[in-house]
Amino acid sequence: MTRVSAKGRYLAEHPFVSLVEALTWIAFADAMSHDQLLEQIAGHSSTEPLSAKDRLRSFFGSHDVNPADGPGTGYFENRERGLQRLADAWRHLREEAERGNLTVRGRYTHHFTRHEAAVADTTDLSRNVLATFSQFDVSTGGIRRQPDGSPDMLWPDHPDGFDREFDALGTDPCMADGYLLVEAERAGVVRCWPNPRGAPRMREEDVMLWCKNWIKSGKGNGMDKAWRDFHADPSHARLSREDVFRPAWRKVKGI
Repeated sequence: MTRVSAKGRYLAEHPFVSLVEALTWIAFADAMSHDQLLEQIAGHSSTEPLSAKDRLRSFFGSHDVNPADGPGTGYFENRERGLQRLADAWRHLREEAERGNLTVRGRYTHHFTRHEAAVADTTDLSRNVLATFSQFDVSTGGIRRQPDGSPDMLWPDHPDGFDREFDALGTDPCMADGYLLVEAERAGVVRCWPNPRGAPRMREEDVMLWCKNWIKSGKGNGMDKAWRDFHADPSHARLSREDVFRPAWRKVKGI
């Protein structure tokens, strides 16, 4: 479960987190879900179509509210500023992946559909793949090829969105494919952007001492039980298992 503090949501404590979660952590120090991001950009709750054909059709539909006309919410009350921060986060993440500081993985799809992604293999995305599929698609949380003149990031109702969806339905198969269910390695994200909003910390030496004393007390020898006891202390309640407790435990155990 993703914990929420007064300052923002922490990254979910899994080995990999969604690309949206990673980017919103980098941009706003608030690890948002895909639905939460879309809602803030739009300024209202909205379900986005998932296929290029459906999304192209939506450009011709009538909408009572056009997200581009009104303000967003949260970090996107000033939509232009919020989107720029998100685009900067996408650029920074690619740069760190290029340097080998974090791993990104996803599922290749020929037609950029969730149905296809659901049965596709998950593969690590090399720096060459990230350079080729360099356009972040906010509507799906996936990445696509970036045609000449097209921006690094497309969001619902982006002025260039129609042209991009039209290209996806054309005769060039390279314009239709992409990666969905894209995830970033949590440990790498934390290494590169460790504590952007002052998430609570505790000296590693103090955590290691707690672990040593817990083991000596005879309460057990497994990390899961130790973590439950550690986390039950109110003064430890907001500390992260992955970023604070696990590294100290591993050092004490010599693993």
